[in-house]
Amino acid sequence: MPVTPTGHPTHVVPLCVTAASAATITTFLPWGGSGERRRSSYEIIDIAGRAGVVPDAVDGLTWIWYLVPALCGVVLIAASLHRPRTVGAVSTTLGALIVGGAVLVSRSPLATEAGALAGGLAGAVTMTSGAVAFAVPWRAAGGTR
Repeated sequence: MPVTPTGHPTHVVPLCVTAASAATITTFLPWGGSGERRRSSYEIIDIAGRAGVVPDAVDGLTWIWYLVPALCGVVLIAASLHRPRTVGAVSTTLGALIVGGAVLVSRSPLATEAGALAGGLAGAVTMTSGAVAFAVPWRAAGGTR
């Protein structure tokens, strides 16, 4: 396993970037369907909100799903700025959000499509690699965190 001069793994941040990108791409794939129509995660959240099937307690939080691409962008920017703890924190959040969405779709009356399954898997990898990146005691070249 490649390591930095301070002994920390170098593969964690690229794994976070790859997993976050893959997980975000899956949100645009078909996640669920009814009848002949297959819908992406964004279409499902939009329809669920308009149809009133989202419980009132969480109805105001559905907009958070639309931040998924932006969170992926934050991961990419943080990685390019060599901010591994930020990469880790945002990747963990992004992964948890996508896994949660995939679980909700799989438990709904919709037919679960491959996008939700792939999203759940990629989200789990994103969340796990993000937790590792956040937990590793990174040091900058000058010896500070």
